[in-house]
Amino acid sequence: QAWEDTSHEENLNLRLALARGLAHYGDPEVRGKLEFLLAVPDTDDPDGQVRFGALEALAVLADPAAAPAVIPFLDHRDTYLRLGAAAALQALPGEATVAALRGLLGDADLALRGMAAISLSHLGDDAGHAVLLDLVDQATYEAIQAQDENKYNDPNLVQNNRIRALQALARLGHPADLALFTRLADGESDLRVREAAMRARDALAEAEPGPESDRR
Repeated sequence: QAWEDTSHEENLNLRLALARGLAHYGDPEVRGKLEFLLAVPDTDDPDGQVRFGALEALAVLADPAAAPAVIPFLDHRDTYLRLGAAAALQALPGEATVAALRGLLGDADLALRGMAAISLSHLGDDAGHAVLLDLVDQATYEAIQAQDENKYNDPNLVQNNRIRALQALARLGHPADLALFTRLADGESDLRVREAAMRARDALAEAEPGPESDRR
């Protein structure tokens, strides 16, 4: 009732909170409410916070039918919303989703192509494998910083990117990545990245068939 009683022009944040609550309680019409919030104009949501929140909520909802409302945000002029859409699509599988995410892999922005590659890994698609390798490599960030010292100057951001990329590579399970995992697990100076590499190496080792399964 509160949703019906509020005017979206003046209460967008309240409507987003209500939609999240309705999603939590399984409202069968909540996808439409969240898509309604996605459709608000830039003038009503100048910082994109409401639409970003709606993208997050649709990802939690994980209804593939929401993909057509999310995919257009991959071309939005606001990079923040493009990132939100790329992240949300990892929970909205489908041919159109995979095609749209693949289209981001050549984007000039490392964050965007990296998020697309990570989301594709959740969908079992390895088209972003090369991007993930770049995302793991410390030299990638050093090269970007050499061109613009204001980019990737936060070590925590770089660390988190590298860890998420390792987790994505582990999901894909390419045997050829074992050498990378082993090198980082044995010699990486960042201990959290090193731990992620160890986990990726162990996951890959567990996934490889042993002699007994080979015989079968």
